[in-house]
Amino acid sequence: MNRAHLAALLPISLLLAGTDVLSAENLRRGIICEFVAPTTADSRSDTRVARLIALAVGTDRPPTPLLPAGGFRACFEGSIQVEFTDDYAFFLRGRGSASLTITGNTVLESKQLENRAPTPEDVAAGTIELESGHNAVRVEFVSPAAGDAQVQLLWSSFDFRWEPVPPMALFHDSTDERVTAGSAKRESRRLVANGRCLRCHISADHAESDFQQAMPELALDAPAFDAIGGRLHEEWMARWITHPQKMRPDASMPRLFPTTADVAPQARDIAAYLASLRDRLVAPNATTPRRLEVERGKKLFDQLGCTACHRAPNEKAQGADDNRMALEHLSSKWRRPALPAYLLDPYRHYRWSRMPNFRLSTNEAHALADYLLPETAAQPISPAPQDQRDRGKALVLAAGCLNCHSGPSRTTLQAPAWQSMLSHLDQGCLQAEPGEATPTSRHPFFGFNAGERTNLRVFLQQDHASLWRHSAEEFAARQIEEMRCTACHYLDGRPDRWSELRGVAMSLGELLAVQGQGETKPPTSLLQLRPHLTWTGEKLRQEWLQPFLADATLRPVRPWLTARMPAFPTRATVLSRGLAAQHGIEPPRTSTRRALDSEPVLLGERLVSATRGFNCVACHDAGPERAVGAFDVKGPNLMLTFSRLRRPFFDRWMLNPNRVVPEARMPQFADDEGRSPFGDILEGDARRQFAVIWQYLRSLHEKHVGPNRTKEEEK
Repeated sequence: MNRAHLAALLPISLLLAGTDVLSAENLRRGIICEFVAPTTADSRSDTRVARLIALAVGTDRPPTPLLPAGGFRACFEGSIQVEFTDDYAFFLRGRGSASLTITGNTVLESKQLENRAPTPEDVAAGTIELESGHNAVRVEFVSPAAGDAQVQLLWSSFDFRWEPVPPMALFHDSTDERVTAGSAKRESRRLVANGRCLRCHISADHAESDFQQAMPELALDAPAFDAIGGRLHEEWMARWITHPQKMRPDASMPRLFPTTADVAPQARDIAAYLASLRDRLVAPNATTPRRLEVERGKKLFDQLGCTACHRAPNEKAQGADDNRMALEHLSSKWRRPALPAYLLDPYRHYRWSRMPNFRLSTNEAHALADYLLPETAAQPISPAPQDQRDRGKALVLAAGCLNCHSGPSRTTLQAPAWQSMLSHLDQGCLQAEPGEATPTSRHPFFGFNAGERTNLRVFLQQDHASLWRHSAEEFAARQIEEMRCTACHYLDGRPDRWSELRGVAMSLGELLAVQGQGETKPPTSLLQLRPHLTWTGEKLRQEWLQPFLADATLRPVRPWLTARMPAFPTRATVLSRGLAAQHGIEPPRTSTRRALDSEPVLLGERLVSATRGFNCVACHDAGPERAVGAFDVKGPNLMLTFSRLRRPFFDRWMLNPNRVVPEARMPQFADDEGRSPFGDILEGDARRQFAVIWQYLRSLHEKHVGPNRTKEEEK
C-alpha cells in the first residue's frame, strides 16, 4: 500500500499533528468552491463543496444553478492531506487562467491554461514540499473570454505518477458560513423540485423550452393512476393519502386532510375511486408461495444487493443510523399479481421512481415476490358504492392530484402562479401545520419544519431563477444520494453500505443459486469486487455510460458478479454528463479517427498474449476467446475496453492499478521508471507498449462489437 492510500486510512487527529490549518472536529471530505459572476451592477457569489479541484462548464452554461451564464471566477479552498513530509509536483490544465497557492506560497500561475499532459519541465516548475498532515490549498480560476471553461489539478510525487488530486486527500471546514448558506439554498431548491411545487404553481410565461434548460427534477412525476386499483390495495391507499409522512418519513407526497384519525373520510373516498381504476374486476385467488421459490427469492434478495437499501422481511434495524427501508408494509400495499410486474419494470407507471430496473428475468421477479409476500391472503375486490367513488373522483380533480399523477381525467384545480405568491409566502403550502381540529385545509401540508419554511421563503424571493438553470455536476451529486449509489459502491474513501452489512465485497466462493429458465449458474470462486464510484466520471466514456445506465436490456460487463448493475433510464443522460463534469471532463466531441496501422495492432496483440506478453488473456476474455486462467479473479472482456474507457484513465490504470483501486488484483506491469519486463519491444517503454495495446483493443472492438461509433478524440 502506497503512502497516499495509507493516509486515507489514518485518523484525522494523527494527520493534523503539528498543524493548525483546520480544526479536526470540523473537517469534512471535499473542497470549498466559491463562484463569483461579475455583472455591470454587482458581483453575485455562490459556494458549494466539490469532490475534486476540477470543473467543466460549457459555453453559455451557468457555472452553478444559482448564478447566470457568462464569465465567472472560481476559487477552491481547503486543505490537502498527506501522510509524509515530501516534495510534490502540481500541474494545472484546462481552458482559462488559474493559479495555485499552497500554505501561502504561489506554486503555479498561468494566464492561459493548456489542455495537455504534464511534461518533465512541469515537474520542476510546480514542485513544493508538503508537511505531514493538512496543508492549506487555494486554486483561483478565471473562465476564458469565449468557449468552454475547464480546470483540473494534477499532482505527482516520488511514490506515484501524475494523477488528479484524489477526493480522499481533500478536506474543508464544514462550519464555513459560505458553505452553510450555499447548502441551505440547494436544499430549498431540492424541496421545491421534490415537492413538485411547479406542477400546480406554474406560470403561462414559461415555455416548454424553459424546462429543457431547467433543473431536471422539475420533471418529476408521481405513480400513474391508470389501472392503479389493480396494483395497490384500497385500504393501504386510504392510509397513505391520510398520513404519507407518518408511513414513510422521506415521502414527498403532501398530507391533504388534517385529522387525528387513522384514515380521513376524504382519503377513504379517494381510495375507493382509485381502487375502481383497474383493467378488469377479477378477484385473485389466495396464493401460498412454493417453498422453493421463497428460498430462491431470499437468495436473490441477498445476492442482488436488495439488502443494501431494504431491510429483509422481519429484519430489525442495525443501529440508529440504519436508514434502509423496511418492507413489512408490502403485503398491505401490493396486490400479489402486480408486484412481479413492478419488479420487472419499476418505471412503467412512474418514470422517476427511485427503484431502479434490475434487469430481472420473469422467474426472478416471481421468486422475489414470493419471498416478499409470503402467505398472502386475497383481499376481496368489491367496488365501493357509486356515490363514494364519485366523491373520490371529485376530490381527485379538485385537489390537484392529477397535476403530478397521470390519470383518465384532467384536474380542475386553479392554483395561483408562483410569481403571484411572493408577497404572501407565509400562507398556503408554507404555512405552519394546521391544527388537528381545523377543518379540511385547501392547502397541502408537506411537513416542512420551521427552518425549512424560512429558507424556502428566502429562496423563492431571491433565488427562484435557479430553478430554470441546472448543473449536471450537481445533479449527479444529488442523484448519488437520492438513488443510494453508495449502498453498493465505494466512493471517496467511504466503504459501501452493503459491504459494511454483509462483508460481500471481498467474499470468495459465495454460493450462487441463480438458476431457472434461460439463466446460467456463474462460477462460484470468482472474487466479488464491485466497481468503485470514485473515478467513474474520469474512467468511462460518456457515450458508453449513458446507454449502459439507460438500457435494461444490455448485457452486464461483469457477468460473474452476483450483484447486478441496474438501469436508471430517466436519469441516465444528465447523470453520465454530471459524473464526467465532477472530474473536469467535457462532453465528447465528434472527431475523425485515423485508420488502424497493422504493425502496432500486431505488437499490441503480442503484448496481451500468454506466450510473449503480459498474459492479459489469463484473466480477460478477448472477444469470443475465453480467459485461460481466471481461477479466482476475472476482468471484463477486452473487446469492451476501447468503447468503455477513456484513454487517459487507461494509461493511468495500466501504470499502477493499485493506485486507482487499492484492492485491485490487476498486476502492475511498469516499474517506477516506466519500464516493462519486455525490453525487446519498443525499447521496454511501458507507455509506448500500452499505446499499442490500446490500438489492439480498438481493433478487437471493431472486429467483434462493430464499427467505432464513439466520439471522443483519442490522443
